[in-house]
Amino acid sequence: MLKTRLGRVLIVGGLVGGLGGVAAPVMAQSAAQATLGPTGGSRVSGASSLAARGSATMVTVRISGAPANSTHANHIHVGSCEAQGGIVFPLTDLRTDAQGNASATTMVNAPLSTILGGSHYVNVHAGPTLPSPGVSCGNIVASASALPATGGGPLGQSVPAAAGAAVALAGAALVGLRRRTS
Repeated sequence: MLKTRLGRVLIVGGLVGGLGGVAAPVMAQSAAQATLGPTGGSRVSGASSLAARGSATMVTVRISGAPANSTHANHIHVGSCEAQGGIVFPLTDLRTDAQGNASATTMVNAPLSTILGGSHYVNVHAGPTLPSPGVSCGNIVASASALPATGGGPLGQSVPAAAGAAVALAGAALVGLRRRTS
């Protein structure tokens, strides 16, 4: 009788524990990036990093190769560098130093999941006002460091499922042994 009860507890516990591992939520995306390449014959390049901050996103844009002591409007646009669309999020102007380098951080009032949920890109313009041609562009993509491990979910998600299955099998074996010896 004790083996049967223990076996049933192990079966139920193993299945619940294993399903808990399988049903674990997929890791929320917490970071993204855009590598900015020169456009329109410019020499301006750089990078943009995006980090989730609750219902907002912190966007940092860094450029180099721009004219010294200049100001550049920059935005997040819908579309891609190859198929450009309109401005969806204005960013803080970039003001270069004497070497043509600049960095600015903006808190965008939208979750990162919204930005990653469609095609978006960062575009740096030649001057502080629009219309002004783009001088650097980069498509926004999820950061590799924030992507889940291969195999369909975060690393370690398969461990609870395997452990749960093993416990459930052990419980089934105990129930089977009890029935054989009865």
